[in-house]
Amino acid sequence: MNIKMADNHLLRGISYLEEFEIELALEEFKNAVEINPHLAEAFSYVGKAYTDMGSVEEAMAYHDQAISLEPENAVFYRRRAETLQKIGDIENAISDYTRTFELDPSDYEAIYHLGILYSHMGSFDKAIEYFNIAIEKDPEDARHFFYLGNLYEDLHEYDKAIEQYRKIIELHPEDANIYSIIGKVYHHIGRKVEALEAYEKALELTPEDYMTIINLGNLYFSMNKFNEALKYFKEGKKIKPDNPTAHHNMAVCFVSLGRITEAINEYKQYLKYSPYAPDQEDVKKEIEKLQRMIT
Repeated sequence: MNIKMADNHLLRGISYLEEFEIELALEEFKNAVEINPHLAEAFSYVGKAYTDMGSVEEAMAYHDQAISLEPENAVFYRRRAETLQKIGDIENAISDYTRTFELDPSDYEAIYHLGILYSHMGSFDKAIEYFNIAIEKDPEDARHFFYLGNLYEDLHEYDKAIEQYRKIIELHPEDANIYSIIGKVYHHIGRKVEALEAYEKALELTPEDYMTIINLGNLYFSMNKFNEALKYFKEGKKIKPDNPTAHHNMAVCFVSLGRITEAINEYKQYLKYSPYAPDQEDVKKEIEKLQRMIT
């Protein structure tokens, strides 16, 4: 057995994997395990390569072999957990991520995924627990704050959600998307002045972001400031003239302003660009009603 040759194949495979040359990496890893059937790391990498290629059944056999050779290796459990997560085997993925954490409490990736999986299962207390551990381990990773914020939104704990999103701003002050998310949360709970500030900051950072522009229009509409709302909906239509949302919202604004002919035209544009919209019949009836108003 040429152990050095097997190690060389393993190293070349890792290099290929880092360059996203998955098939070449897989060939090298397989050469390594053929030469040295006790090289657990190579078996684990074959499993990872197969997972990256979407061949999860093949991946599992190699993950199992790697763990049988080195049952105390935390990374091997994490790689198998990633494969299990991809195929939707949440219970076993949690088991492997938990084992990873037991063997290596510094593996914050495992902790982060435990937070996500427990959240998907509806075990929110466990999810919050693991996200907070992940933050403690790696306070510079914005993903932890983002998912924790999402979780608090799902739980209708909006102040806590905003607190988490603002921690992302501290890390990434130019992240327009987070300002927009904060704006949506404030709007949802009726804190419209703060929503306006957040949306305006998002628009300052990304002046042509379609959704932020539409959300600003929606906010002004909810404040009965129809001309201001219309200004933003028109701007949205310029950016995405084929998107039905701006046309629909403009129509509603025109109705509120008593500009019936323009409202009818925008409703027709909405139907043109969204032929399968679930509210299509309702919109057609609205058009008929408006037409009767001007005849």
